[in-house]
Amino acid sequence: MNPYNRFSLFSSSVTAALMLGALIASGPALIRSLSGLQGSALSLGVVAVASVTVLVVFWMAFTEVILPSLFRLDTVRKAILGRYYIEGTWLQAEKGNETSRIAVIDIQPNGKSFTFSGYALDENLDVNSNVLLELSRFEWPFLTFKYRNSLSDGADGQRDGVGEVQFEMNRSSARRYNGYSQYIKNEARVRLEGSKIVRNADVKRLRTLEGREEIIDTYWDLFFGRNKRRLEKARSNRPVAAAASAKQQAAAQTLANRI
Repeated sequence: MNPYNRFSLFSSSVTAALMLGALIASGPALIRSLSGLQGSALSLGVVAVASVTVLVVFWMAFTEVILPSLFRLDTVRKAILGRYYIEGTWLQAEKGNETSRIAVIDIQPNGKSFTFSGYALDENLDVNSNVLLELSRFEWPFLTFKYRNSLSDGADGQRDGVGEVQFEMNRSSARRYNGYSQYIKNEARVRLEGSKIVRNADVKRLRTLEGREEIIDTYWDLFFGRNKRRLEKARSNRPVAAAASAKQQAAAQTLANRI
C-alpha cells in the first residue's frame, strides 16, 4: 500500500460528499424548475449538459486546486498520512567496505507525493556526493529509489545508483529506517541506517556551518563509534572486575586460614 494514495482518496471522498450534499439540498428546487420549463427536447438537453459541465468543473476545481492548496500544510499532511508521515530531515549513515559517510536527506512535500534530495559528508565534513533521488516505488514499509550523484562525471562509476530502505513499524510515526544503496556500475552494496531529526531547532542548526559540525559529530559517534564505546566501557569495567576478583581471593584465603 502506498500511503500517499490517501490524498487522492481523501480528495475524492470530500468532493463527492460536498456534491452529494449540494444535490440533495438543491434537488427539489431544480426538479421544479425543470418541470416548469417550457421548450423543446434540445433546450432540455442543453440544460442537462450545462448542469453536468458545472459539476465537472466543480469537481476539478476542488480536487486539483482547492484541496491541494490545503495539502501543503504540515498539519493536514500529518493528519492524512498518520503513522506513515516520513517527511522532514533525516541523517543517514552509509557503511561500506571503503565507505563511512553521513548523508543529510530532506524529504519535502510535493502535492499528493513528495520529493527528496541530499548530500553526503565524510568524517572531515567534506561534501563528497550531492544527490537527487527519484522515487521508484513506495509500498509501506519499503521505499525503493534511484539516485544520481551530480558531483561525479561517471568515470568513477559513482554517478547513478539504486537503493531500498525499510521503515520501522512500531511507532506512531516513522523515526528510523534501514536498507542499502548500490551504484549501478559497482557490485558493492552500502548499508544504510537513517534517523529522523525531530527537533526543529536541530534542523535549523544543520543550515549553519557551526551547527552542522556539532550535529554531524554527535551522530557520527552514534553511528560509527559503537566499537570504540564498547572498548572504552570494557576498559572502565576492568578495574571494577579486578577489585571484585581480589576481594573474592582475599575472602577465600581468610576462609582457608580459619579452616
